[in-house]
Amino acid sequence: RATHLVRGVILIHRDSRVGARARRARHKLAFKALGTTSSAECRRLALSVADVSRFTVAGVSCAMPKSKFTTFDIAAEVAALRRSVLGCWLANVYDLDSRTYAFKFNKPSGAVARDADTPAAASDAESEKIHIIIESGNRFHRTKYERAKNDAPSKFNAKLRMHVRTKRLNDVRQFGRDRAVDFTFGGGDTECHIIVEFYGQGNIILTDKNYTVLTLLRTHRDDAKGVKILGNHTYPLDRFRAFKQYEREDVVCALASGMTVDDVAAADGDADAADEKTDGAGTRSPGTIREALARAFGYAPPFAEHVALTAGIPNGASASLPFDDAVRDAYIDALTTAVQGLESWFEGVTTGAVVATPVVTTKMDSKADGSEAIEIFDDFSPFPLKQNEGKPVKEFPMDGVTDPACAFDHVVDEYFTALESQSGVLARRKVEAQAITKLEKTLKDVENRAAQLELEREKEEQRAVLIEYNLEAVDRALDAVNSALASGMSWTELEMMIKEERRLGNPVASMIKSLDLEKNQITITLANHLDYVGEEKPSGGKAKRVTVVVDLGLSAHANASVHFAAKKKHAEKFGKTMEAQSKAVAIAEAKAKAAIERAENSAAISRARQTLWFEKFNWFVTSENCLVLQAKDATQAEMLISKYMLPGDAFVHADITQAPVTLVKPPPGDYRAVPSYSLTQAGAAVMCRSSAWTSRAVTSAWWTTPNCVSKIAALAGDKLPPGVVNVARVDKQFLPPAQLVMGFGLMFVVSEKNVDAHKNDRLVRSDFDVTLEQDEGDSDDDDDGGDVVEIKRRDRVEPSDDGDGDGDVDECELDAVIARAFTSSDASTTEEATARLDAYKARNGFWRACVRLYGASGRAETKFWCLQTLGDLCGGMLRGERGQDVLSDDDAVMLRTAIGAYVSEAVTTGDANAAFVKNKLAQVTAQTLALEYPARWPSFFSDLVNLLNLGAPGVDMFTRVLEAIDEEVVATTEAGRTSRGELAHSMRIKEAMRADGSLQLVFDAWHQCLTHFAQSDSALAARVFTAARRYVDWVDVSIVASEAYVSCAKECLMLSDSTGCANEDLRAAAAAYLHAVFTKGMDTGVKVKMIINMNAVDICAALQTICSARPDDFEEEFVTQVTYLAASIGTELLNANKMENITALGADLSSQASGLLHTVTPVILASINSKHERAVLATLPFLTSYISYVKSQPALMLTAQPALMGAFQALIARGAFPSDDDVDDLDWNDGSNALAAELAEDVFNLRAELNVQFRNIARLAPQLARDVVWQVLRTAIPSEGNGGNVRWQNVEAAVSAVYSLGEGADDAAVKPMSSAELVKATNGTGAVTDTPLGQLAISLIRQWGPNVGGVMRHRIVAPVFLETCVRYHVVLERDDVGLGIALGAFLDERGVRHIDPSVRSRACYLLSRFTRPLRCKLSDQTGPILSALSVPLTDAARDIGASQANVASVTIVGIQSRAMAEVGNDDRLYLFEAVGMILGADDVDKATQIEYLKQVARMLCEQIEQAVAGRADDNNVQLATRAIVAIGNISKGFSERTCVATRPGTGEIFRSCLEMTLKCLDVWPRNSSVRNRVTAFLHRMIELLGSSVTPYLAPVVDKLRRNAGAVELRETLVLFNQLLATYKTMLAPFVVDILPSLTSQVFSTVAREYAQASATAKGEIALNTESVREASDLERTWLTTTSALGSNGLLTLVFAGDNLQASTELRESMINRLMDAATSHSMVSVRKVALQSLKSFVEAWTADSSPEAPRTDTTALVRGPQQDIVPGFTQFVIERVCAECCIVPPLRGDLNLADAVSVTVLNESTAILSLAFARQREHIERVIARVVLPAILPRSSPEHVAAVAAEYARVCTLAKSQSSSKPMRALIDAVREEIANKGPVHGFTPKIARRGM
Repeated sequence: RATHLVRGVILIHRDSRVGARARRARHKLAFKALGTTSSAECRRLALSVADVSRFTVAGVSCAMPKSKFTTFDIAAEVAALRRSVLGCWLANVYDLDSRTYAFKFNKPSGAVARDADTPAAASDAESEKIHIIIESGNRFHRTKYERAKNDAPSKFNAKLRMHVRTKRLNDVRQFGRDRAVDFTFGGGDTECHIIVEFYGQGNIILTDKNYTVLTLLRTHRDDAKGVKILGNHTYPLDRFRAFKQYEREDVVCALASGMTVDDVAAADGDADAADEKTDGAGTRSPGTIREALARAFGYAPPFAEHVALTAGIPNGASASLPFDDAVRDAYIDALTTAVQGLESWFEGVTTGAVVATPVVTTKMDSKADGSEAIEIFDDFSPFPLKQNEGKPVKEFPMDGVTDPACAFDHVVDEYFTALESQSGVLARRKVEAQAITKLEKTLKDVENRAAQLELEREKEEQRAVLIEYNLEAVDRALDAVNSALASGMSWTELEMMIKEERRLGNPVASMIKSLDLEKNQITITLANHLDYVGEEKPSGGKAKRVTVVVDLGLSAHANASVHFAAKKKHAEKFGKTMEAQSKAVAIAEAKAKAAIERAENSAAISRARQTLWFEKFNWFVTSENCLVLQAKDATQAEMLISKYMLPGDAFVHADITQAPVTLVKPPPGDYRAVPSYSLTQAGAAVMCRSSAWTSRAVTSAWWTTPNCVSKIAALAGDKLPPGVVNVARVDKQFLPPAQLVMGFGLMFVVSEKNVDAHKNDRLVRSDFDVTLEQDEGDSDDDDDGGDVVEIKRRDRVEPSDDGDGDGDVDECELDAVIARAFTSSDASTTEEATARLDAYKARNGFWRACVRLYGASGRAETKFWCLQTLGDLCGGMLRGERGQDVLSDDDAVMLRTAIGAYVSEAVTTGDANAAFVKNKLAQVTAQTLALEYPARWPSFFSDLVNLLNLGAPGVDMFTRVLEAIDEEVVATTEAGRTSRGELAHSMRIKEAMRADGSLQLVFDAWHQCLTHFAQSDSALAARVFTAARRYVDWVDVSIVASEAYVSCAKECLMLSDSTGCANEDLRAAAAAYLHAVFTKGMDTGVKVKMIINMNAVDICAALQTICSARPDDFEEEFVTQVTYLAASIGTELLNANKMENITALGADLSSQASGLLHTVTPVILASINSKHERAVLATLPFLTSYISYVKSQPALMLTAQPALMGAFQALIARGAFPSDDDVDDLDWNDGSNALAAELAEDVFNLRAELNVQFRNIARLAPQLARDVVWQVLRTAIPSEGNGGNVRWQNVEAAVSAVYSLGEGADDAAVKPMSSAELVKATNGTGAVTDTPLGQLAISLIRQWGPNVGGVMRHRIVAPVFLETCVRYHVVLERDDVGLGIALGAFLDERGVRHIDPSVRSRACYLLSRFTRPLRCKLSDQTGPILSALSVPLTDAARDIGASQANVASVTIVGIQSRAMAEVGNDDRLYLFEAVGMILGADDVDKATQIEYLKQVARMLCEQIEQAVAGRADDNNVQLATRAIVAIGNISKGFSERTCVATRPGTGEIFRSCLEMTLKCLDVWPRNSSVRNRVTAFLHRMIELLGSSVTPYLAPVVDKLRRNAGAVELRETLVLFNQLLATYKTMLAPFVVDILPSLTSQVFSTVAREYAQASATAKGEIALNTESVREASDLERTWLTTTSALGSNGLLTLVFAGDNLQASTELRESMINRLMDAATSHSMVSVRKVALQSLKSFVEAWTADSSPEAPRTDTTALVRGPQQDIVPGFTQFVIERVCAECCIVPPLRGDLNLADAVSVTVLNESTAILSLAFARQREHIERVIARVVLPAILPRSSPEHVAAVAAEYARVCTLAKSQSSSKPMRALIDAVREEIANKGPVHGFTPKIARRGM
């Protein structure tokens, strides 16, 4: 139906754009119909297409909604923008799509509009962000909605940002009366224009002040009209139609020729102009009024219609021309009046005299099926149009804040936003369809893979069985071929002989199909008689023959074993594939869901939420409605203390590291203190965000009042650093210890109608007096609403106001109170004084008393408190937290005068004022600036500069104030201030400083200070540079990088002074200033020119020379700043040398940049050798960029080679350990030395950073890297000598370099390769040792001897060498000499016998890794190796304390690879794995193998026996478990084939070890460590020994389950499941014996745990307890066990046949449990496993009454037994299992079918139903139709119930051949919808199943 709908539209609009759009919609519908969408969903999609596209079938108008601005719309919008946006600053430009852009403006508070007619109220608007949408050719308007933006700006947008970002919008105007708008940004030489065209395809053009085009969205050229809109061309402004008030003559001329009078006059003098004005229409007269008005006046059709209807002309604008003579004059007069009225409106809107009254018209349109009428947009206009009278109008109410004159702007925004929301429907549904398709493809791929593996497994099993079935025939074929080959017969002769014998009918030769003697294999064909056992063969009498490949070197039985092993491998893969299926489905579903969410988010348009002021901190609201703020860093901590801490707040902190500074605000209202319960919650938050979270330390937080918090050090009196406060011990009020638990909450906005319902949600619960008062006359106790609850805070301070605010304040008394609050040691006195101060501050106008007291008092504490009060006043006004917005003029004069006097006093008194008072004074001065500048204190900076006349103290105060201005006002994001108000203040101050020249004044003053004090007072000059650096980011480059500043910086750097006498602080500050200048954002070309003009590269070279000349004489800060400076210059030059910037720079400039880059690169890289780590790390980002740059331009490799070589050498040298001279009296070889361990960790951490660049260079230039490492190796290890002069630091660095060189290398020396890869990697030689990297490794290993000396045994060197041997084991496999040296290092005092325990432990682990790939190579040295390991093996097995060495062994080497030891294992026990790898090799002599294995096993078994016989203490437990783990590690080197088939003696040894191991369960049955080790070892023995382990199973299971809890019992079931999967039906007697008691124990344990949890939770199970989780896991595992019984063919053997009567109770109990779990369990995963188990019973026991005709389809279900195996079971399945477990739960609503696991549950239910329909179709159809569905659908007719039952039969029958669950899901949805529509069914409530407990 949906397709027919769209096709009808195509027929109606065959040649229109709507028809084309409809055809595209039809394609989408076809795609959806072929996918997974139901017919109803397709219909909804089609109707949504019709709604969005605005077409109908019945022939109604198919016009699209209006989407383009007309001339009059533009005039109205320009007028709105002039009233709202002028004077704003452009913050950024964003791409929405290829032709739509969003302009974000910042409107600072107090911004004055440039339009003279703008009302004064507009200038008082609050600071806000304004977004303007500009769509080329269509529209432009403000918007309140957020839209999805592109991740990266386009080139056009980047150009726009470069020129207009951060500029003021000074003008918006329309070009005449045409559809083009000019936005003017900036002024003077930097003025730019953005011209937006709204006709045709539209355009956006950026021009300079002279209207020269800088860039444009699209170029346009019309040579016929002489129009060229191209880059670097002047934009043609003369082509726009100027505004004119038209007269009657113009109307007459328009109706006659389509031109105005002026156009006709121009045409008479210029033919070209005539052609242009007529726009190609020639001299043809217009045929209608619409055409005449459009050609002459440019009226759009709606406005032409409006003019015609206003003039009263019949047929409106469609009226034909010319008019009849009878009405001609009247019509012309009426048209003239209408045109003049329209032009008067245009002129009024343009000048501001007229306000637009926008109208949006709508109309009702029906959907395609006529079922529902919808309201759709029709048109919008800036004033009511005549033709729209009587039409429905859509109103968009304004918010009451927007200027009514901007109503058109508001309406247009709402109109287009609604249209955009509608257009996103199709895009989202397309993405949804693609996501579903990908999900289905994933499912299909997984299923195909599983089917393929199953087929391979069946083939291998068939081949193996056929070989066993034809053992004698196969042996004869093998013997025949082997005998022929043994006799010397050639391969060709043998093939000819077989062909001849086959022709003669030889049965042996007929079996042989082909020979593959190169692989020692033959292919034989065997008759498959297995398919016809018990049946008659086909009519031809011949069985199908199967091709089988057999190995000539094995017997027939051995070949069968090979195929059985292959079958087992495929079976394991199949199991893993099926296990991964659910994960793959979950991942695919997650991706599909994410894709749909991305589509929804990309199309979503939503209003932007305003960020609250406190959201920059960590925050939460307490249960008593107190706001808690926590600082994220030191900067925010300083903000909280200095700006936001008010009287009444609580300061909460803790005496533990990383504890955040925390403020608690009292509840809203007149409460002046924080309740105690909220303090407790804040204290808990402090502890959770401190280091106590990780260390689990138990301590308490404390709180105090704001007046007790000081920023002054107690002893020194200096100001404390940011984030650090001083609180006296007596002032700390400690809170109760907090529980380390955190959560995340969601806060919801409450609608207005629900506010009253939530008023009492956050009542204060502590420190209150609550009284209940009754109304007079209310004598009864009934609750009639008359009682009044009064809640009064006990500790609330009532504010007092005596009228004048501060008239009653005694300043002397106030001074004394402040002194007591700051200095008293008595807590009660301090608390009382603080309360009085808070009461003072609550008075209105109290700040005036503080102004007087500051000058009268001589106490530093008093001055600080007064300044803090004044700062609170200014800060509160800036944040709008006070009752008055601004100070009165008199108060402002008083405050400014007082601040000026305080600053002057602070300068003149010198050191009399403490530093913390000066800093607070500077902070208050900055806040006063933000409040008063520039409106009422325009001379602030000129007054401040006068301080410089007072000498060094004046410069000091001048610098403090400017630093405070940056911290408190200017810096926003970096200081954590991101609110609209704070950004507005910052922008206002910055712009005012730019406008009035204050910036130039300040920087000139700083330059004078630097010139004067650089030599005399270097510390003060350094402070000046530090302050100036704060302003570099936003001050114009002409100021910060002027010639004067650059020269001054050079002088301060004192480049000519290499003696070290210059002040380092000044040098560092000057270098940091230059670094800030070079990293300042600006055009690349400008920055390169600045680098050249400043001679910056020479500056860096000179500074580097100074640092290198005397490296020990300079502090880290200076060297680091020099490195940062050089690296920033190098980075900018790298950027300039990129391909995209070379063209823009030009040939000369790019050539200079390239030369400078090659000059500065060695200067930067030289800092890698610096002894200061910060300086080293500063070079690494540049080195990364430089390597990428060289990699992108291979031609530069030769030029860059010297720099890369120097860097590579420096990386190796700097990563080495310091020499012994640098660390006196430090024994690096002492593993217990804490200082040595700490320094070694520092070296390894730095080396980890350096190795990143090491590998980058090695990948870029491998030959260079190898050459450098060769040289380092030769230098460290001399070719001759005894090693006496070898330094271990050099050796360790060289060996580590060899190791790192092989990390990730694509070389045959470090990874096995195929023959082709090997030839390619070795230049055609094919030999591993011929690779350069292999030669390097072999050279190192062969020199590891006397040339190295005692260094070989150094505790840091030895592990590094062993790691290197492991990494290059591929080389050692081909080099016997090197292998012997490496093996000796492992076995002697350099490895497993090392004196240091951590090295020994590490060596054991590395030896296991070393022997694994080389086991065959080492098989001939088994005796010497095991003899050397005899003592280490004993020590490793018995040394209980070895596990402590494991941690140290990880950090002792710089190479951070470690052993992933299991619990209870440690690195030393890996030595037994190495022994197992050597002994288990097939090449080891059998006698030798068994002899040594017996020795090791005997030693370990004796250890277990001694532990078992000893006391049951922890030491014996550890000895036993270590021995068990050691035996298990040994077994890893042996295979099942070795232990069972080829060398069964080894299996006997392991079997004896198993017997000894099981004794541990008798002694320690409840010890978890013993149980885990024994169980793990038993698992290993099952894999290794196969069926021979069977006799041990029953005793083991009995021991494990004896007195076991839920966890131990679950582990027992896991073992039981593995046994079932391994032995299958062979295990039937064991299962019959053990299953009843095991099942009973499981049931009782689960019931007991749930009962205890229910008792604890008072009737309901507490789901979040550990015991319930353990019981749930046990229950799920038992269900898995039940399923395993069926999948392994044990159900009939255990529960039927001979055991039918004996197992009745157990059988019924298990099936009832399964029924309960499958029907009503709360976990989806449990239901799924229960259904799988039930399916096993159904498959095995349900009788099959279907016809016995052969089933040819491969997907047919397996036939069942002809009659009930268990009497009555078939009826039970049909009436109970199918109904209660498979049909009812999905219909009841238990499952969430959007969840993947729930879908798998439905699939299992459907599979059971399909099986039932296949075997008992008539029975189940009768039950569903007559019993189940009538109970579910009691209100439906019998015919409908029968139809639903038939649909169930169809879906279930179809399910056996399809894997999709969609038909069943559709059926369930339909039935559930019917149930919902016809009312609920009694007792039919969902039992919701959830993911997880």
